[in-house]
Amino acid sequence: MSRFANAAAHIEWSCVSTDKNTCFRGAAISQRRRKLYVIDQNITYLWVFHLGAVPRLQQRVCLGPATGCSKPDIIKVFDECDVLYIGFETGYGYSALFKLCTEECNAPCLHYQRFSLDEESCFLSDYQLTRVFGNLAVKDQAVLSDGNSILLTGFDMDHCDQLLIAPLLDSANPSARYESIGKKGLRPGEFFDPECVIVDDHDRILVSESGAKRIQVFDGRSTLDHITSLHVTESVYGLAIDSESGRIYFTTDSGVFGLEANTWLTHQFQWSIERHEISPRHARSGIESICVARAATPSSALALMPNELLFRIFEAAYC
Repeated sequence: MSRFANAAAHIEWSCVSTDKNTCFRGAAISQRRRKLYVIDQNITYLWVFHLGAVPRLQQRVCLGPATGCSKPDIIKVFDECDVLYIGFETGYGYSALFKLCTEECNAPCLHYQRFSLDEESCFLSDYQLTRVFGNLAVKDQAVLSDGNSILLTGFDMDHCDQLLIAPLLDSANPSARYESIGKKGLRPGEFFDPECVIVDDHDRILVSESGAKRIQVFDGRSTLDHITSLHVTESVYGLAIDSESGRIYFTTDSGVFGLEANTWLTHQFQWSIERHEISPRHARSGIESICVARAATPSSALALMPNELLFRIFEAAYC
């Protein structure tokens, strides 16, 4: 983990491939199935991790032979219809070619259902998403709670290092008005080869950058101000947030990494007795130390405190 600049102190879990041909790219989480899906671009694999207290690799699925496609790059999960949506790089642009059904997610092989271009457009419009904004190819996108879409464009020379903020209902309209943020550069609020954009439960916008080797965070509620950056010494590609554990996952060429909740970004995880097993390690350690001390001193004020009150204190301390 020494290769990471200021990320090392926050990394709680990692899976680093020993295969030099591996190039991890997109990442997405199914909250309902408790799965993390990661795309391996070079050898066209889908890595499936089960999300428990410690994530574990469940299976690797080879996408190439089944799809006839290469270089998968982006991935999104639609829990409502049990679909993994995977985009493939095809020359200068991107084309999402099929949806991956996950009804039999524990089977050794997953089942594919291809998209036609019309089906793809209809499917995305159902979720207020788009692959084209005006005449711009959309590389990635996320949705804010105020009904605006965060669009990341990667191919138009005028907008390849910017975020575009556009109304959801007008995202496919060539005349839709939008606000652009940033320019090419390495300073906070600038972008150098942005790859992925996601929004957390507090409307904070997270953007990964392969050129700048960092993750930037912006306030998406009104000001769109830069909040903080996490610097990594490898190019950063995929991003995903587990709303259950608060852990933020990101990918580099060689590995998948999980950032401990409530350390780099606050308010990512709310402790409860039911969620103790998936708590951040600093929360588990602190709570378990207090419980040991409480048991060791049965006549102390701590030992006499009702469990309900102690749990309330833990909930306030680890949020």
